Amino acid sequence: MSADLFERARAEVIDRHADFVAMGRGTAAFDRALFERAFDEGFGLVSPDGSVMARAEILAHVEGLARLGDPAFEIGISDVVEVWRDEGAVLVSYVESQMRGGRASRRRSTALFVEDDAAPHRVAWRHLHETWMPVA
Repeated sequence: MSADLFERARAEVIDRHADFVAMGRGTAAFDRALFERAFDEGFGLVSPDGSVMARAEILAHVEGLARLGDPAFEIGISDVVEVWRDEGAVLVSYVESQMRGGRASRRRSTALFVEDDAAPHRVAWRHLHETWMPVA
């Protein structure tokens, strides 16, 4: 197992959210090939409202960010910590703060990453679970 597995997962969280911001602001286009490499074939998301989305739905949702066109769109990532790791996998928790359409929101996310040499940071998103938090 690579000693820097958590650091690669942490970088992946930060970089993908930076991509979301650039797309949401309209300063970057959706790069399907990048996100297909970043999200494992079996990737799934449990959203804060409890709905479950599979990889294809998530890719469509991410592509929709490119049409948001909100120059004030912001995402902040904080409190990134390693929860668990095993050979070739790491579970990471982080807090995501968003400003979208003039409304603030926060969520605590737990993401499972698996090693994948084809993925941007050699780790791919396998599972993501988000829970609403009070806005600070």
